[in-house]
Amino acid sequence: MRKFSYILVSSICSIACSSNGGGKPSTNAKKGPKQPKMLTQKPPAATAAGMGSSVKPPAGAGASTAALKVPGGSPVALFAWQTAIDSSGQQADCVGGFATDGSAAVACGPLVDTCDDGSPLEAGLLVFFDGTQNLGAFALVGSDLCGLGFDVIGCAFDGSGTIGDCGVGTIVDDHIEISAN
Repeated sequence: MRKFSYILVSSICSIACSSNGGGKPSTNAKKGPKQPKMLTQKPPAATAAGMGSSVKPPAGAGASTAALKVPGGSPVALFAWQTAIDSSGQQADCVGGFATDGSAAVACGPLVDTCDDGSPLEAGLLVFFDGTQNLGAFALVGSDLCGLGFDVIGCAFDGSGTIGDCGVGTIVDDHIEISAN
């Protein structure tokens, strides 16, 4: 099985995962979000979008039907906003559910980029943080990402923002499991 490197995952979503919502990928050995937990905090300009217990990327986000429950499972207030999540500069639609214990689930899309082989990449972005366990993950979701046969690739992080394992992912209820193998 092919392991996705942190550099591949983070370069695909370098803008979405940056702490300021924009910029160029870092030149560090491990590129990507400087503060991934920041992705799970409600932006000031977000507008109320009803109640719910899960989020999923909007239609057109790489043919993904992946839904991610808000950690804790209870319905929470959902909020919507737009932000740039890829190097195209286009605004993507985002929706997030934010629990009182600091837990959150966020979905954005579409993410439009180019794979290393030049083929188009169309995906959604999912991010979760479990405030009770002080851990989370971000992932690109789609169908056969970059023609490699995987629908979810991502990286785990902890509450201090330290990036952990990166690799093929699986959406399991209210979290994203990352396999480093």
